[in-house]
Amino acid sequence: MMEFDIFPLNGYSHNPRSSQSMHDISLGFTVRKKLLVLAGAPCLGLVVLGIVAFVLFNTVKVNGKYYKQIVAGKDLVADILPPPEYVIESYLVALQMIGETKTSEIDESIRRSNALRTEYDMRHSYWSAALPIVS
Repeated sequence: MMEFDIFPLNGYSHNPRSSQSMHDISLGFTVRKKLLVLAGAPCLGLVVLGIVAFVLFNTVKVNGKYYKQIVAGKDLVADILPPPEYVIESYLVALQMIGETKTSEIDESIRRSNALRTEYDMRHSYWSAALPIVS
């Protein structure tokens, strides 16, 4: 019966009955080189991991790239919309109601005033619960 190996490794046979075995194959590496590779590969992996972690932390840290984008969006919204805790808009609606003579305009001002009051109460209760009590 003829024996042949489908996957020869550099011409050596994987057949355990052959005269050469896998243990004879050193691939030209000395024990010292093998130990250096064995110790160097994890060290190289740790260095790569450290570089990736450093880049990631600098991206997501406070005053990092994403933080600045979030703050810019928050500041834009704060500049466009008046805060619900701000009573000046309610005062303006009350002053507009004083000079108004049309019933429909007064009713609209009353609805707006009630909506402002609801927003104010909601945000006031939120911030009363969210902020620490300072004595």
